[in-house]
Amino acid sequence: MTDPLASITRSPQPAGPPVGLDQRHPLEVSELRQLWSMLDGGAIMVVEVRHRLWRSWGLCPRHGWGFLAMEVELRGGHPLTSTVLVEDLVGRAVRAVRRAFGRPLSGPRRLLGTRASCLTCDFVDLVRRGGEGNPLARPTREWLDRMRPLPALAATSALLAATEREWRPRACPGCLAGGGPLCRPHLLAGSVSLDDRRRTLAALEDLSGRLTRYGRSMTWRGPAARPEDRAALVEGLAWTGGWRAPLGLLAGREAAAGPERHV
Repeated sequence: MTDPLASITRSPQPAGPPVGLDQRHPLEVSELRQLWSMLDGGAIMVVEVRHRLWRSWGLCPRHGWGFLAMEVELRGGHPLTSTVLVEDLVGRAVRAVRRAFGRPLSGPRRLLGTRASCLTCDFVDLVRRGGEGNPLARPTREWLDRMRPLPALAATSALLAATEREWRPRACPGCLAGGGPLCRPHLLAGSVSLDDRRRTLAALEDLSGRLTRYGRSMTWRGPAARPEDRAALVEGLAWTGGWRAPLGLLAGREAAAGPERHV
């Protein structure tokens, strides 16, 4: 009898639940294991990990959205950890843009640029160098059973669809022709005028406040989350790495040919 789990235990070949919003490049088991260690094992709260995430502005788009999907699907639709992380990054972005007002026009690019690679990407490279016999690439059947809800991405799709009326008008004008601030990749890619800085700062300050409220809504006696608060998580994550991934999920496929580049 064919083992139904065999197809997601062959690593490092792309196998496993197609999380990461890219059906043609599904996440490998090693990627899922590392993301799960941050979510379930508390690694994301380790000081060294948090400092690394500051320098890299979070995970790359593939793994950032994969992490959010994992939490939404496996934690009952309550992405508190993702919200705390994105709130932290957006708060740092607010402070960086404020500091940029007294600097030359290249200031935002220097302050918002990536100074470290994606933590999950580096972990996957480490596993690959260890070969297919690496124990990190071969999880237990119990762990694989726990991951079974991931491929459908039902809760993640529902979150995006339910908040689309809020986040789409606030999307990056360079990505979606929206009325929101330029996302971090677009800020890094072109010249940034003083007006761009003012608009970006005002939008990020508003976003930071909504992220704070959304995070508090998932705690004891916290305020009820408004639609714009739930949308803030999508906006914040997309601001750090671009808007292709959420569009790909809504369309049922990645919007471009391969994974996004981490900038």
